[in-house]
Amino acid sequence: MKVMMVDPGNYTPYYDYSLCKALAEVGCEVELATSPFLYDVIPDKGDFDLSYPFYKALNLTTANCLNFFKNAWVRRLFKALEYPIDLIFFRRHIEETKPDILHYQWVLVPTLDRLIFKRFKAMGIKIVYTAHNILPHEERRWHRKQYASLYETVNQIIVHSESNRRELVETFMLDTTKVHAIPQGNFSDFSGDALTKEKAKEILGIDLKQRVILFFGLIKRYKGLECLIKAFPMVKKRLPGTRLLIAGKPNEDFSTYESLITDLGIEEDVITHLRFIPYQEVVAYFCAADVVVLPYLKTYQSAVVFMAYTFGRPVIATATGGLPEAIEEGKSGYVVPPADEQMLAEAICEILSDETRMTQMGEYASHLAETQYSWPDIAKATLKVYRSLAKWS
Repeated sequence: MKVMMVDPGNYTPYYDYSLCKALAEVGCEVELATSPFLYDVIPDKGDFDLSYPFYKALNLTTANCLNFFKNAWVRRLFKALEYPIDLIFFRRHIEETKPDILHYQWVLVPTLDRLIFKRFKAMGIKIVYTAHNILPHEERRWHRKQYASLYETVNQIIVHSESNRRELVETFMLDTTKVHAIPQGNFSDFSGDALTKEKAKEILGIDLKQRVILFFGLIKRYKGLECLIKAFPMVKKRLPGTRLLIAGKPNEDFSTYESLITDLGIEEDVITHLRFIPYQEVVAYFCAADVVVLPYLKTYQSAVVFMAYTFGRPVIATATGGLPEAIEEGKSGYVVPPADEQMLAEAICEILSDETRMTQMGEYASHLAETQYSWPDIAKATLKVYRSLAKWS
């Protein structure tokens, strides 16, 4: 079966890579069509083809060190201008390669992408779409109409949890047989050699005796970092010697968080690494952590959970989207209500105050990563969706 995996903006490069690699291992002929990833070098070791039909001109211009084109707003403008042109050439590529399945991970312009989907369907190609987010986090009034048309156009839809599946079906009145819940996978393709907690803390310059709470990933308002910062003084009061490690690139003005940290008098206990963390360095952050916290206000799912599990770390997350389904209460972590600093602090203290329980939770998290969230199983479930659309099913 020929599969064209498409992620025009390269929004989930690690997920794309692992899924394509796993699909190739179960017998699919796979090509990943995407754009160059600006922040990291993704290994090219999978048995699948890789092409970059999107944003060639923009990335070539950026590579020439023109700071003008590195500005986020300027890049968005030029992306909007280049994308329709890229789609014309991409359509020609599809006409030449004739894949059986076109599996889109993300859409950039839903109205425009829906039109090209119709063109591909007229060619006899089946369209599968993974709805990582059912609607954009920064939802606008026109998004529901755009995505309703998009979901109606594609043949099958994949989401990452049963709660996402129910929400998608109910929000857009879709046939339940059209939507499939397949979880995100572990980070094993990018985990590298494991580090001891002591070695990881040494790399990051953290005292070996200090407990570490990790907040990891792009920093956006919906992720609830403010709530975690407010909960931290309560943790520190009960467990002196605890540090909060914030690692990730801010996608908003971080000064609001800096002011809050200062106002709470916790500057000496909060460590910030405000940049994109490439996968070669990820191991140090998770191996240095005692617990990983996702205080999200609203989300659909997060790869950070599965990163934490890969490195054997318990997770505390909020009851939103598919997060509760990924956490086995009291076994791999705890689930707390969103925006509840008191309960968040109590859950953190519950784990950090009991070394034996923390170790057992970490071991169970590793077990989940190796079993329930293994890529071979995810590839087989994805292949089942493909085959439901193919004449040889």
